[in-house]
Amino acid sequence: MGGLGWARDPDAASIWEEPVRPVKPLEHGDMSLSIGGFDWVYISNFGIADGFLHVQFMYTSEASQEHNQRYGFFNENLCLVDGNGNVIDWYYCVTGDAHEMMFDIGDNTDFTGWRLALKGGESVIDDVIRGEWDIGYTFESNQAMQRRTMTAYPVSSPVFAMVEITCSPVMTSISMTAHGAYLDENNNWTRRVEGYDDKTDSEKLEAQSEYSQAIIEYYLSFGSPFLTLEDGSIVELVYPNEMFDWLGGSVWYQTDYFDIENLRSITFCGEKYLFSNAR
Repeated sequence: MGGLGWARDPDAASIWEEPVRPVKPLEHGDMSLSIGGFDWVYISNFGIADGFLHVQFMYTSEASQEHNQRYGFFNENLCLVDGNGNVIDWYYCVTGDAHEMMFDIGDNTDFTGWRLALKGGESVIDDVIRGEWDIGYTFESNQAMQRRTMTAYPVSSPVFAMVEITCSPVMTSISMTAHGAYLDENNNWTRRVEGYDDKTDSEKLEAQSEYSQAIIEYYLSFGSPFLTLEDGSIVELVYPNEMFDWLGGSVWYQTDYFDIENLRSITFCGEKYLFSNAR
């Protein structure tokens, strides 16, 4: 299996959040349920486990993902609607060639009036899934998602004083704190920089912009981070989602699905960091 990352319903509080309950993506399926209006994607597997309805879909060709990006992301439009017309919260991950929506149905067992649909703007369009569909189908899950975390203090970085790393089998997040950043007496983040306190308010804003740009340039001066497994194989970190300011930054990467028990290290901004139970 492989995977690219977790995302969440953009209407939820946090869109970069993993499910609160353990959940494993589906095995790649051989179904081929067509979807009205989407000739570049089809449903390949589905089932219920761990309080989630899983809907797995695949692209029909290598070029179809670009088509998806140009004409509308299927995963951002597919939705599960309950009998009262409420759209159910979802999570999203990728396992190799298969993309998967995971709808949070909790312990619900009565699906009367529920439907899988597409939404566009404020509208919900029914009757777009073609083929046999049984929302009551269940299966057993045998491996839960896990996470590995690390707080590291770069030895040679002139920019970052601390790096906090969280890895799951499908996503890696990195939070970077710049040298001099700290919480003041009002519990607000600020940063000690020579000459900064002597500046006017407008000069401070200009300085913050310059500090932010320096952080971004430093971060971009290195190649993409990557994970190393115990057997020496590399897991690439791709599709970054980045946020930076003068205090540091955060970045979320997607990855191919891997056995997190075999995670050994991460290489980031020129330094390698070993995880605690690395052999």
